[in-house]
Formats: sequence, C-alpha cells, structure tokens
Amino acid sequence: MQKDIQTVLDYWFGPIEDGMTQDNRNRLWFGGDAETDADIKQ
Repeated sequence: MQKDIQTVLDYWFGPIEDGMTQDNRNRLWFGGDAETDADIKQ
C-alpha cells in the first residue's frame, strides 16, 4: 500500500520536484523551516 502511494506521488510530483532546488522542495513539502520539520518528522 505504502509503495503504491509513493508511486502515485512520484508520478504527480516528481517532475515538479525535479525542477526545484532542494530548498524549494523542502518548502513545498514542509512549509516553513525545513530543519525543524525534519526533526519533527523523525
């Protein structure tokens, strides 16, 4: 199930993410301070 969800996300968002810098990608997914959100996510 999780793999299927990831496949769908890659299909829809992969091309968008590929055109972004890492900082912009983090901002897209986490909105705000990526460092803080990365800590929360762990």
